[in-house]
Amino acid sequence: MQYYFVDKKNDRFVLQDSDIHHILHVLRAKTGEKVVFNNEGSQYLVSLKISQKSVDYEILSKLEDKRELNIETTLIVGLPRLEKFEWIIQKATELGVTKIVPYISKRSIIKLDDKRQTSKVERWQSIAKEAAEQSRRCSIPKIENVIYQKDLKKYLSKTNLLAYEESKEYTLLDKITKAEESITLLVGPEGGFDKSEVDYYVNLGFDSVSLGNRILRCETAAIFLASLVSVYHN
Repeated sequence: MQYYFVDKKNDRFVLQDSDIHHILHVLRAKTGEKVVFNNEGSQYLVSLKISQKSVDYEILSKLEDKRELNIETTLIVGLPRLEKFEWIIQKATELGVTKIVPYISKRSIIKLDDKRQTSKVERWQSIAKEAAEQSRRCSIPKIENVIYQKDLKKYLSKTNLLAYEESKEYTLLDKITKAEESITLLVGPEGGFDKSEVDYYVNLGFDSVSLGNRILRCETAAIFLASLVSVYHN
């Protein structure tokens, strides 16, 4: 069954133009076809009423369907190549991450000016919305603007984990399973973090942890961590 995030205005659900186009020209829905509307975490089974250029609906029932993790999860990623970051957004959304933060670190090869950043964040948020609809989430992850080292402090949680290939701390599972309320995951770009960055993160409050004996790509490390949180806090 198709799933749409909708806004609400004057006690009526409002579909985005892109969703109306999808219903009319991609789904080719007929009057009476059932879909699910999600408004701010509340889900409703609705019956569509289709005309040539518009979509109306009738609410059939409110659904009780809790799909969010029991822990607020922030994923900070040292910005890799943009196609890789888009893949991370899609998969992290499917896994239940609450917030995704692109981070320009010393070895990040992507630089964005303000104009380009605005258009990219809009695209990234659209990718998160589509992935949230596909995975039937109750909420859409927030894609933050690009941040720098000085901005990291405001994203600290009760548990803060730094993926670092040279870490000798093999306590990852223990820290994830014992985490409560909120967790922040920090992953480096292609090339990883240098030692001075790692020292800064640890002093800030991150626990450096190993992801195992093999060196993982940026996108693999991000999804590996998000998957573990999803498994233990589903």
